[in-house]
Amino acid sequence: MASGTPPPALLYQGVAAGPGWKRSYQIQPGAPVDGSRAILRDPANGSPFTFRLIPPPLLIEALSAGQKDEEKISLIGAALKINDTFSKFNEKLEAFRASSFVTKTQDELARLETFVAANGVFYDAATGATSLANVTAISDVKQAASVIAQLNRMLSTPPLTLLVNPQNLTLTHTKKQQYSDRNRKGYVFQTWGHEQPRLSVTGKTGAFIAGSKFTDTDSPNNFAGLGSAARGVVGATTAVSGVQYASKRDSASWQNLMALLTLYRNNGLIYDLVTNTEAHQWVGMVGIDYDQQTYMGNFENFTWTESEDTMLGGIEFSFEFTISSQFDSAQREFVVLPQKAPTPSPSDPLWTAQGRRQQQLGTARGRRAFAPRQSQGNIGRPTSSGALSILGRG
Repeated sequence: MASGTPPPALLYQGVAAGPGWKRSYQIQPGAPVDGSRAILRDPANGSPFTFRLIPPPLLIEALSAGQKDEEKISLIGAALKINDTFSKFNEKLEAFRASSFVTKTQDELARLETFVAANGVFYDAATGATSLANVTAISDVKQAASVIAQLNRMLSTPPLTLLVNPQNLTLTHTKKQQYSDRNRKGYVFQTWGHEQPRLSVTGKTGAFIAGSKFTDTDSPNNFAGLGSAARGVVGATTAVSGVQYASKRDSASWQNLMALLTLYRNNGLIYDLVTNTEAHQWVGMVGIDYDQQTYMGNFENFTWTESEDTMLGGIEFSFEFTISSQFDSAQREFVVLPQKAPTPSPSDPLWTAQGRRQQQLGTARGRRAFAPRQSQGNIGRPTSSGALSILGRG
């Protein structure tokens, strides 16, 4: 994700998060301020820590009808490492965006979600008329429409890049084995390979800092929502600004943390929004891109801590992430090779026969001039060859 201003919080508004949790939004009078260095979130200058929702691969496979056999992801090929399944999956996902299942605008997505929420009833806001022609008689039809709506929401959700990279990242590999069962001759060692790798991440948010959208030169008529006492005063605003606890909700750091909480709640799942149960219809993944590595899996837990030391920001957070697939997308690095010796020139006296002879003679005289004296026997004194004598007198 390229550098720039943090995305508005409303971009993650429609992400499904389960029946027992819902986000609410308020009009923000101030402007969030990002105190971090945005240039470091550009992959060309740093290593941004980015999250993205990955739709269920099996659902994409089922809806991608009519594809050629060579375009499908081969499980045998993946096991034998003979093809790049990560690239093929990305190509398949991008090709799926052009299918008829994917809405092309936010208005189309809103109409689709309204259709699902109203059980197929179309409502004309201009005339107030309703149409019952598309009311579903079978619940599976409505579930299918709900799945398509959530799939479109996943595809339209932008990646989330942390404003401040995590402080610690731990990748844990654990063997799946035990040594507790016994037979007549002792304990039996049993092993079943490896557990799924687990990623443990800890970090801190930035400061609670926000700014006012208005300046002292603005017209008093621009301040919508002000009380009668403040209306008409140039520069008056109800928006909090600066680094303080009151700027918490308006700050970019807090909104960035809440967006991460939304992705954790979604976890790449297709929820049952028809009957509001915990029976997940499809299971997707969350992708983490960092340092030319891509980790695809699901969140296990997510925690943040507030204390008296974090009244101005710097909230500590942590999460654990179970990895299903890991891909190395590192590109070939170009390094500067060591310098080679210059090409000898035939006209250089150093490389003529006489010049080489003079150089050899000068080198030999230098060795004789600086050669150490012959040792007479004390252990540890240098000999004529420069080595340590350990034999003593001969």
